[in-house]
Amino acid sequence: MAEFETAIIGAGPAGIAATIQLQRFGIRTVIFERNQIGGLLINANLIENYPGFPNGITGKRLVGLMEKHLNRSDSEIHFEAVVKVEYVGSDFIIQTTENEFKCGSLVIASGTKPRKLAISGLDSSNKDRVFYEVHPITDCENRRIAIIGAGDAAFDYALNLAGNNEVSVSNRSDKRVCLPLLWHRTKSNSNIEYRENCLLKDVQLKEKQLNLNWIKNKDEFSEEVDYLLIAIGREPNIDFIDENFLLKSKDLKKNGLLHFVGDVKNGNFRQTSIAAGQGTYAAMALHQTLKRKS
Repeated sequence: MAEFETAIIGAGPAGIAATIQLQRFGIRTVIFERNQIGGLLINANLIENYPGFPNGITGKRLVGLMEKHLNRSDSEIHFEAVVKVEYVGSDFIIQTTENEFKCGSLVIASGTKPRKLAISGLDSSNKDRVFYEVHPITDCENRRIAIIGAGDAAFDYALNLAGNNEVSVSNRSDKRVCLPLLWHRTKSNSNIEYRENCLLKDVQLKEKQLNLNWIKNKDEFSEEVDYLLIAIGREPNIDFIDENFLLKSKDLKKNGLLHFVGDVKNGNFRQTSIAAGQGTYAAMALHQTLKRKS
């Protein structure tokens, strides 16, 4: 079983920032990432509130810069999904899909997972046409894409895709919960259609397209699209944590050995700058804890 001083679960902005800071302290660290470096940041059309980029920066470009910075550290990166975390004796035991690791302290920066839409027709038969994040289809052109949602993600995804595609954004109510600037940009884009009080009834696979059946103000209509993108909210990604670990987590956090950072703990306050700051803070706090224990 490989042993490290500290482990980090998640290589989004919070996990990356924590790893970089821990490396500066000379703390041997391992970081686990189940998908790709950058987390949800890869989906962002334009990040305009991250200091140092006065004209904004695309999520893809910022991820590239963060990945370069991360690769300069001496930390080990394992692209393995964490399936279970335990605290036994005085060590964290981390089980992944492939290996088992031991560490004395832990930073959980595992981010969020999408809320799934449960309606008829959404199954494995159309998994290559239905998405919960935009990055797999950002390069597509001349496609008809339907988005469900009314928050920042839905409208940001629409703007990300509208350059070379026809996009619709369907809101199940008449209340938008996105930033005003995203709404103004969406409203002025002729490739984006916005619909209110529009509820998806079911989905049917029709050759290479999806047939979507909607209810709008009690009236029904259908349309064919190439892709369906669902952005109806997210929730903490803590499937690898069981009740026994949660009971221990309060004392572990109090003793400075366990930190939750970034989107996994921030609710609606999901911002890159907040996540990065929390990652750095956790690393500095861990350094103080480990110094006292040595």
